[in-house]
Amino acid sequence: MIKECPVIENNDAVTVVRFGDTDVQFSSIAKDAKTVKVKYDNGKYSIVDHAEETDPIVDESVEVAEPVKIDIKKNKKTIKKKLDDVVEE
Repeated sequence: MIKECPVIENNDAVTVVRFGDTDVQFSSIAKDAKTVKVKYDNGKYSIVDHAEETDPIVDESVEVAEPVKIDIKKNKKTIKKKLDDVVEE
């Protein structure tokens, strides 16, 4: 899906655009632009120059999958257990 998105921030380091309800950060596009065309495909975002014939430009918002959550407490227990094993030897 390709969507025309407003540019929120654009400087020498990064370009940030709003794709529906999601802010997406890209490396700098090195030009002054108010909007860019962003392609969303298989969970990846990319800036495109033109719409492909098979991907129409849409103006409605899209649903994005939730990011993977990591259980930090579980990882800490594992690390602590390994450290305890080393200390006991």
